[in-house]
Amino acid sequence: MSTVQEERDVLASSPHKAIVTHTGCVAGLRQRIGNFATDTAGDVMIMFGLMAIMMFAMIGAAVDTGRWLNARDQTISALDAAVLAAGRSLQTNSSNPQAAIAIA
Repeated sequence: MSTVQEERDVLASSPHKAIVTHTGCVAGLRQRIGNFATDTAGDVMIMFGLMAIMMFAMIGAAVDTGRWLNARDQTISALDAAVLAAGRSLQTNSSNPQAAIAIA
């Protein structure tokens, strides 16, 4: 008989054959996990992915802030124009404050 056949017979007759047959699988899994932990082939891609997320978040925040500042400036300009128009109306016709409010 060959040694492979003898090993198969021993494994088949062993009451702990599940443990014996899975030790190679567990050892292979441990080796793969160890290889994965020491592998540095994808480090640049992982760093790029993390940095891309942060860059997109910062770009989005910058765009939102820019739009908010633009809307605020337009609102302030509109209020200034309304106050100046109402003030001019009061200068020309001080007897009619309702007209100044309507112009504003």
